[in-house]
Amino acid sequence: MDSAFLNLIRGNRVTAYMGLKLPEGVAPKYGPSYQYIEIPVLCFRKDDGTELDKANPNQHLEVIPNCTIKVRGNQAVMVHYNPALQAVGNHSGSHIVWPGGEEHSPSFYVSFRKGISVADLEWAVRLSLLA
Repeated sequence: MDSAFLNLIRGNRVTAYMGLKLPEGVAPKYGPSYQYIEIPVLCFRKDDGTELDKANPNQHLEVIPNCTIKVRGNQAVMVHYNPALQAVGNHSGSHIVWPGGEEHSPSFYVSFRKGISVADLEWAVRLSLLA
């Protein structure tokens, strides 16, 4: 499968294709030439819905980015996980969100070996458009 990341000129076009919604007061952080958008961590979530600011060893938690997406158009969105989480836990590789789905959070699960705080992570995911 041949794919390339779209290099769009303006950030608002990238966010429009992704259907990116950020809470008020949270500004998107774009990568060089708008190749990706870094999204901060909102919280860690347990299976019962409890939200945590810190993960402890031997916990399996969902990492919740501080955004929602609803992909529009024909381009899919690649969700890259912060590699800093690989140093403290185990998680799967990146995933793709295809156009036409419902609005949702691009969250993912981590089985933590070591403790880490939300404040210790600069970003949760990088979102990139695929061509």
